[in-house]
Amino acid sequence: MTRLSEQKAPLDFVTAAAAVARERPDVHFVIVGDGPLREEVEAAVAHHGLTERVHLTGLRRDVPDLMHSFDVFALSSLWEGLPRVLPQAMAAALPIVATAADGNAEAVREGVNGLLDAAGGSAGLRRGAAGAAGGSGPGPGDGGAGSGDGGCLWRAEDGGGY
Repeated sequence: MTRLSEQKAPLDFVTAAAAVARERPDVHFVIVGDGPLREEVEAAVAHHGLTERVHLTGLRRDVPDLMHSFDVFALSSLWEGLPRVLPQAMAAALPIVATAADGNAEAVREGVNGLLDAAGGSAGLRRGAAGAAGGSGPGPGDGGAGSGDGGCLWRAEDGGGY
């Protein structure tokens, strides 16, 4: 659901994932998609010691099924129009943690169906994602109603597959 490119800031997501992983040993992270930064993303995952907890699936066609198996949806883009993946996350009733880049800020209602942070960094993504995954802040069922071009997902470990 994401192009591993500069625009989508997947390295910011990995940095945020590393911080969440330190706080939440039960959480796994899934990055769906591919692109020119794949090798850099894989290197960052290894650097942070997350090879067993960050799953890079490559391109997938079963996005709606995947959405329903996750606890939080994160979008780390530096700039966006209106990403098609946000309505998908909302339809799956996922809490959204996203950067306040352009169209993201139009779709995500702060504190209602998600949390927003300034684009270009991982600190806000980490805080919002840790809160959403831990049960504080907007939670499952708060996504509202609403084919994917940005985003990463994670889930608490419960034996489910990706």
